Amino acid sequence: MKKLQFISLSVLILIVAGCSTTKLASYNRDTCAVPPGDATLKIIDDKCMLCHSGDFSSKDEICSRKNIIIDSVKTGRMPKIGSLNEAQIKIITDWK
Repeated sequence: MKKLQFISLSVLILIVAGCSTTKLASYNRDTCAVPPGDATLKIIDDKCMLCHSGDFSSKDEICSRKNIIIDSVKTGRMPKIGSLNEAQIKIITDWK
C-alpha cells in the first residue's frame, strides 16, 4: 500500500513540476487566418490541456498560439507530459 501511495505522489509531483512553467501569457499572440481543424483540436485537447487549459480556452486562443504550438511540437519541447506519435506530429506541423 505504501508503494502505491509513493508512486501516486511521485506522479502528481511530476505533473505539477512539468506544468508549473508552461503558461503562455508572456508570449505574443499571432494573427491566425486558418483555425485548427478537428484533428488538431483533438490532439490539443488530449495532449496539451493538462497543462495549458487556461492558455487554450477557446478555438481563437489556440489559433493565436499557432506558431508556438507548431514550433514546440517540431522541436520536441512539447508535450512535456506524454508524447505525440508521428501521425499527431504531422497533423500539428501541417497546420497551415
